[in-house]
Parts: sequence; C-alpha cells; structure tokens
Amino acid sequence: METCPKHQEGEKFITDFRKPNALCEDAWGCMEKFVFTLAHTSEPLFWNDWSRQGKAVVCCNDGYRPVTFLLETLDEEARPF
Repeated sequence: METCPKHQEGEKFITDFRKPNALCEDAWGCMEKFVFTLAHTSEPLFWNDWSRQGKAVVCCNDGYRPVTFLLETLDEEARPF
C-alpha cells in the first residue's frame, strides 16, 4: 500500500476557517465541518473515544491511502470569511 503523496507525517497546518494552501482538497472536505465545530464549542464532539475537549481525530476518505489528522483548537481569535 502506498502512502499519500500530498502529505508527510508531522505536518502542521493552522487555519482561520479557510483551507490551508498546502492541504489536500479531499482531506479538507472531510475535516472542515469538524474544524468549524471545534471553533464554536468546548464540548467533546460526538463520542469520547475519538475526541476530547478542543481536539478531534479525523481521517480523509481516500480508502487506499488514508491520512489521519489530529485537530486541536488554539487560544487565538479567528475572523470568519
């Protein structure tokens, strides 16, 4: 099985509700709803097995080369579009 050609282990992206330039479109499509939700609540998302306060683990939908992302909130103010 191949690894994703668009991302490397340890990459970090910081966003203010917009897709970071270097982030894959497909990965962003899978995580943007979680980014938005984390930015607007301090409660764990859904079940407590893959999210904690201010954090969530999400995966892109590439079944052949999936990439898992850890989303974390920052103590910074972001301006919507």
